[in-house]
Amino acid sequence: MGGYIVFALHRIAPDRLTGVGLVSTRAKADTDQARGAREETARRALREGPGFLAESMPARLTADGAPGELLDLLGSIIRGATAEGVAAASRAMASRPDSTPQLQRIAVPTVVVAGRKDKIIPPAESEALARAIPGALPVWCDRSGHLPPMEEPESVTAALMRLVG
Repeated sequence: MGGYIVFALHRIAPDRLTGVGLVSTRAKADTDQARGAREETARRALREGPGFLAESMPARLTADGAPGELLDLLGSIIRGATAEGVAAASRAMASRPDSTPQLQRIAVPTVVVAGRKDKIIPPAESEALARAIPGALPVWCDRSGHLPPMEEPESVTAALMRLVG
């Protein structure tokens, strides 16, 4: 959810940003259907705990054929989350505004990192995000799904290092 936080910071204090790294994020607000699904996730997490997400989310978050160790780690992380935290995160994502109108005003070096095999944010959406930000550098992680920092950490590190020197 770091990209959503960057967009919020840009709305309230754009002069505080010296560079922007956007990794597997989108600028658009959720559709009504997506907001409804997030609310259902929040309610279910509060009813049952987050364990149900550990069954389906690791495969959605990663590229097909991801190592079993990574899938197990993600399942463990999800099972370790609190129901309240999952519900709050789901509702925060559902209520975020559309940041698309502000993209053209991002005036600092920007890197947009995306996985070519992302099942959550289609590559075409990541391409459009990079094109909408003046001078943004798109960086593709060809073997990654939605979690390039975990699937291709070296590529993500190299991309973000462009912002610091």
